[in-house]
Amino acid sequence: MAVVSTSFKQFGKRMVFRARQVEKLPAAYMRELTIGIGKSLISHTPVLTGQARGNWLASIGAPRRDMLLGGTASAGAAYNQSIAPILPLIGPDDSVYINNNLWYIEHLNTRPQSRGFVEMAVAEGRATGRAVYFVKHRLK
Repeated sequence: MAVVSTSFKQFGKRMVFRARQVEKLPAAYMRELTIGIGKSLISHTPVLTGQARGNWLASIGAPRRDMLLGGTASAGAAYNQSIAPILPLIGPDDSVYINNNLWYIEHLNTRPQSRGFVEMAVAEGRATGRAVYFVKHRLK
């Protein structure tokens, strides 16, 4: 239902409110994509020792070049360790990177049992992130 302004002052207040909502959208969208893609990459990574699963590293502005020692078979622990900490830091103009620097990650992505898991996880995570964003943040 359309809202009808009874004065220019009321109209101005509504436009300022709407502008503030719109300003927040790009950062919120990037956060939902980061959550969706990060969770999907972590959950689809083949696990033997947990090293590959625990080395999906999220960063803002440039990809990380380090590797984490030790591994975790727990998807929740991997997410909390490397994806969740950057979420509140994502701004509207930021580039977010999620990468895995282990030397054998490409091998995992090309072997017959898990061929293409990275591409599939990114596509699934992107779709999930978009869907969650549009449900949570649609303008009212």
